[in-house]
Amino acid sequence: MNMPAEQRTENATEIREFDLKMQSLRQYLSLLGSSLDRYEYLKKSGAPDVVLYTEKGLINRQLMFLSKICSELIR
Repeated sequence: MNMPAEQRTENATEIREFDLKMQSLRQYLSLLGSSLDRYEYLKKSGAPDVVLYTEKGLINRQLMFLSKICSELIR
């Protein structure tokens, strides 16, 4: 059965948007992993509390963004 051209275009656009969100998700997961590694290193090396607090803030922002992307992908 042939699909109308408009429907095929919409499907292709949705797939592209999904791929971009997945790519973003992968990048942010990688950044989160780096931040967690850096936090662990800073904590072990005895970094000042203000540095640890700043890194925790960055990790929290990354987690919030990741949860937003995940909720969009679920829809």
